[in-house]
Amino acid sequence: MLKSEAYTVQMNLDVPDVERRIAEKASESFESLIAEVKLAVEHLDLIYTPFSKSQSIDSDEVVENRVILRKYRAKSKENFEKIIKMGYQSLGLMSEFSTDSTVEELMNSFTSSLKELEKQVNYFLSIFSNLNNPEFKNQLISAIDSVKKQTSQLKQLVNDRVLEHIDTNILAKNWESLVNYKFQDKIKEKVPLVVELFKERQEALR
Repeated sequence: MLKSEAYTVQMNLDVPDVERRIAEKASESFESLIAEVKLAVEHLDLIYTPFSKSQSIDSDEVVENRVILRKYRAKSKENFEKIIKMGYQSLGLMSEFSTDSTVEELMNSFTSSLKELEKQVNYFLSIFSNLNNPEFKNQLISAIDSVKKQTSQLKQLVNDRVLEHIDTNILAKNWESLVNYKFQDKIKEKVPLVVELFKERQEALR
């Protein structure tokens, strides 16, 4: 009977601990995602900054630099493919908490934001298929602006809502439940400090 009770206690302690580790991994995954987004946006600026400052860039100049532009496109594609992959990995970790209605709502918002980013990035990449286009510069700047706007919204969602929820409602909750379970008997038995001091005073007076 004693072995059975010990096993039950161990199981009760393992469950929140497992969830806590998954939540910590999810938090780290989202933080890594934000770091990759920052790097991807910095790479976009390598062309965005000079193109946006230039008054005019003719098609011949664009075509002349096609090798550089294609390398830039390839690297941008690689960056955002990594971000999308990391986003869905983070989403997979959060599936552990899918019974939480708030988590479900947050992950639906996150998925929508990730899909919108993927859509904007695909449009941005498609612009490089026609370097002779007289509107190449304007379309490129506009597309990068759209990608930047979406990455900003994604970062805000993750920082302000997703990570906040994990820290406040999952990690803190599990840690509190684990501590309470392990020490609830001691907490119940502990005499309030005021009572303890009163008793000590009474003993001293005797």
